[in-house]
Amino acid sequence: MFYLLTLLVLVGIVSFATYFVLSEPGYIMLQWGIWQVELSLVLAVALLVLLVLVLFVGLEVLAGVVRMPGRVGRSLRAYRGQKRYAASVKGIKHLLLGNWTKAEKLLDGSAAHLPEPVVSYLAAAYAAQRQGSIPRRNKYLKKARLLDKSDQALVSLFTCKLELERGEYAVAIEELRKLCAQMPRNPLAFGLLATAYETTEDWDALEMLLPHIQKSQARTSEEIVALSTKVVRHRLRAAERSLDLQKTWKSATKSAQSDPDIIATYVRKLFEFNCHKEVDKVIRNALERSWNSELAYLYSMIHGEMNDRRLYDTVVKWIETHPDDADLLLSAGKLARRVGMNGKARAHLQKSIELGGRKDAYEELGKLLEEQEQHDAAFSVYKSGVGAPRG
Repeated sequence: MFYLLTLLVLVGIVSFATYFVLSEPGYIMLQWGIWQVELSLVLAVALLVLLVLVLFVGLEVLAGVVRMPGRVGRSLRAYRGQKRYAASVKGIKHLLLGNWTKAEKLLDGSAAHLPEPVVSYLAAAYAAQRQGSIPRRNKYLKKARLLDKSDQALVSLFTCKLELERGEYAVAIEELRKLCAQMPRNPLAFGLLATAYETTEDWDALEMLLPHIQKSQARTSEEIVALSTKVVRHRLRAAERSLDLQKTWKSATKSAQSDPDIIATYVRKLFEFNCHKEVDKVIRNALERSWNSELAYLYSMIHGEMNDRRLYDTVVKWIETHPDDADLLLSAGKLARRVGMNGKARAHLQKSIELGGRKDAYEELGKLLEEQEQHDAAFSVYKSGVGAPRG
């Protein structure tokens, strides 16, 4: 409604002005020296409007001509920027495809002209390392480090990652310790340091790092348990005294003490210190909670002050619930032979072999047959066990 009223008003004004001009056209006279020009008012106004339009258009054309070099320059810069960005993207694609030479060339050529060149230089460093050129890798890392200071943590972490892949553990570990102190919640820093400690088998350092790994969520819960278990296993193996061994075992977590591999490691170490009574207790408690063939196999290695007949009776009870366990039958055969029950020993060992038993079963049966002067049968058993797995 407003626009309609406005249009009607404008039409009225134009109509009135037209009527006025047509009824009283008037004229304009211009004089310059002896020259005089008379024009009607309408024509003079039209010429004035035309002159203004010509001047306006002329100024716009002139301004366009003046601005032309700048526009051309900006267009060229934009075009070059797009080409370099495209080259950078292409370089990343070649990097992902494993075309290290092409990737490095494209990334190096485009990095200096990009708004964020750090990533391109880091990618070029990775490509250079994959080609075995450490000097070129270090050159790109140095370029990245000299750029914006806000990216120093990124550059340092990526540098450590490359160093670890290359086996430069000492340098990487020193830098990662600093980064972990500066960024106590950074999962990548703690994750890389954990990898470095694990690879170099620095179990004491890894054990001290475990709480920080958990806080920073550098590893999943399952991975942290696995790391903790690995630490306990190696500390058990490194124990030089029975007291140290017991201390390590008692300080282990419940999950580690329930792990069959850890228990087997502990048992084997107990054997080294002749702690056979402790082995008997540990294995029986472990098998009551959960059955494990390896522990059943180790049970027959108990000797010394232990009563062999009691050991054999214990194994026989286990056979009632695990009649097809080849390792358990091997233990039963070895213990039966020790208590002079050769018939039982032979039966246990033969069944263990039938179930795919270890090489120990063949050797034990072969010795039993030799004692019974069945040399041909013993030779046949030894021969059959050549390809069997060793315990």
